[in-house]
Amino acid sequence: MSTPSPGNLTAALEKLPPLESTAFRVSPEGAEFVRDGQMVVTAGPLSATRDPALLGAAPVLYAIAGRTGRDISPFSANRTEQETVFLPGTVFALWSTIDVDGRAVRLVFETEIGQTIDGETVEAFTASVRAAVTSLDPAAVPPDRFIGDIA
Repeated sequence: MSTPSPGNLTAALEKLPPLESTAFRVSPEGAEFVRDGQMVVTAGPLSATRDPALLGAAPVLYAIAGRTGRDISPFSANRTEQETVFLPGTVFALWSTIDVDGRAVRLVFETEIGQTIDGETVEAFTASVRAAVTSLDPAAVPPDRFIGDIA
């Protein structure tokens, strides 16, 4: 069985409808995407989960306000992971890092170059992320998926 090429994967993902949702990743030690106002454009597909409970007790998280991720749960071996994949070329901006019960949470917005994010949107996103992360089980073990820098 052959492995699909990145171009074929991207073409398949582009056929799925965009999903506006909050997604999460574990930020690795030594992450480079850490400065407020920093922007990156993804070089390849970027996976995340819409279920923050899967991230367990990870000390640093990315919370992503996504607009065009693709829900691949129906095709996943583990549908409960609620996996979202962002396409190559997606632009992300790190807004700020907040502390939630001793955990650093980096607030990330999917954006376009030159686009501004209004304060009301930031406040609503911050409140929803704070509520989601506060409810996480501190004893849970982080997964071996959805870990990595945003780049």
